[in-house]
Amino acid sequence: MTYPAVLNRAGQTSLIYAADNSGLFTCLDGTGKEVWHAQLKGPSSWSASVVCDLDGDGNFEVIQTDEAGTVWAFTAVTGKVLWQTKLKGIPVSPAVGDLDGDGKPEIVVATGNGVVTALSGSGQILWERNIGVSSQSWATSAPVIFAGSDGRGRVGAASSDGQFFCLDRKGDIMRQRPTREAVASTISVGDLDLDGRVDICLITQVGVIQRFDESGRVIW
Repeated sequence: MTYPAVLNRAGQTSLIYAADNSGLFTCLDGTGKEVWHAQLKGPSSWSASVVCDLDGDGNFEVIQTDEAGTVWAFTAVTGKVLWQTKLKGIPVSPAVGDLDGDGKPEIVVATGNGVVTALSGSGQILWERNIGVSSQSWATSAPVIFAGSDGRGRVGAASSDGQFFCLDRKGDIMRQRPTREAVASTISVGDLDLDGRVDICLITQVGVIQRFDESGRVIW
């Protein structure tokens, strides 16, 4: 009920990562052969993996969550557990990006408790922000990390009670806008009209697509 992540490697077969609802997290190569696997603390029915370089050393890690509330970081090639951090509630697909401008990525995760949490690349909790009511994991929207036109990191997150939030790098609410019903899907960002400003798109559970600009103005 989720989708795999892929690590492309120059001159080598790609690596494919996916967790399942038995809690098994598996790495396959491009021929379908298992490279390594790990047993999570719980199932991972709705959460996708993210492949990233957490410390900027050119070696990749893979981030995965489980329904026991754990965020895991593994060495992408060998499957070595680097750290695991327990959150409040069931986390969904993580977002990874340089939120504070230090050149290294942070990790932002939303949980079914209505809480958005930011972690450092070493798994330390940086901040938590309550954005709404509780939801089942399938109905919890995954957040995004993006840069505003001023170059500063932002988090876009949506609640199950029909609100969109733009948070700054410290987790403080910059803007809050109502959406037409609850949002379950991941939020998307991009400069759709090439004006140098981010556009934010989301789709609600009743099939309404909304587009905001980075100031929170509804475009359509």
